[in-house]
Amino acid sequence: MRQVSLRMNELEKYNVIKELVDHNRNKNRAKEKLEKENNLENKT
Repeated sequence: MRQVSLRMNELEKYNVIKELVDHNRNKNRAKEKLEKENNLENKT
């Protein structure tokens, strides 16, 4: 399998989704966290 390096914002999104899948976390909380990160990216 090929290793892929992610940028910091991509890595954070990956970790949020991975935690959701691995631990059956709250989907709404994950959605809000991803939207918050997306808004921060757009402001810069």
